[in-house]
Formats: sequence, structure tokens, C-alpha cells
Amino acid sequence: MKSIQQKLIVSFLVFMGLGIGLASAVYYQPNLLSNHPFLKDLAQKLALYQEQTTEDKVYLQFDKTFYEPGESIWFTAYVRDAQTFEASRKSAVVYVAFLNPKGSVEQELTLIAQEGHAAGTFSLPEDLKGGLYTVKAYTKWQNNTETFLSVKLPSKKQYCQILI
Repeated sequence: MKSIQQKLIVSFLVFMGLGIGLASAVYYQPNLLSNHPFLKDLAQKLALYQEQTTEDKVYLQFDKTFYEPGESIWFTAYVRDAQTFEASRKSAVVYVAFLNPKGSVEQELTLIAQEGHAAGTFSLPEDLKGGLYTVKAYTKWQNNTETFLSVKLPSKKQYCQILI
């Protein structure tokens, strides 16, 4: 019984020693593995995959936080690459929808994002009823996912407030 335990301990120590030795060799000589053709090819494929599948994010900036019925909601939509936060090279069209409290689309805009941003406006009707309205912004790539931007607009007869 002791010999099995001793063999297991010795084997464990040998593997730990080899693992630590390999890890320190890679740490102190980072080019040791980076010149390997397989790893270079793998890194290039991963970079290409990341570039092709990067996600876009849409951000909205409003002109103010309180709106009264009959006013216009002025906004700027920013379309950004989620990884680099630079202007998106993938999406040039932004869809922005104004939804009523029941979730139905009241107004919808299709905006062209030049250099990553686009401006738009929604006109609120004079007879705007109270409730929780939503402004939803997304790109074509986000249309079938849950990654779109949604801003709630609680509305009373006197005003509506944007919660960000």
C-alpha cells in the first residue's frame, strides 16, 4: 500500500515540476511558442473570427430629460463596435422605434449612420396619454437578438421623463 502511495506522490511531483518548468520557460521566453506555425495560424484565424463576429452597440443621447405632449424628442444615435468603441464598420443603418405602453410601434425611423452617428426626432402628439413609453434602437445585426438599446419614457399628461 505504501509503494502505491509513494509512486503516486512521486508521479505528482514529477508532473508538477515539469509543468512549472514549462510555464516558467514560456513566461521568460514568450517568443518560444509564438513562432510556432500552428500557433501563428490559430492566432490569425481567431483574429479574423473576432473581426467578423464583433458585435455592434447602439447608444442614444437625448436633448433633454423632460418632454411635454406636442414637443419633439431630439436624439443622436451612436453606432459603435462593442470591442473597440470606434465607429462601426459593419452597420450603417440604425432603426429607432417609439413604442406605446402596450408595446406597439407608434413611430419608426430608419437613419443612416455616417461616421458612427445619426440624428433623429420623434414628435409627441398633443393628446399623448400617460404610461410607460419606450424608445428602441438597433441595427440589422441586432434585430433578432436581445442586444438592442431600450429606453423607457414614463409619461403623464403633463410631461414625460426619459430614464437612462
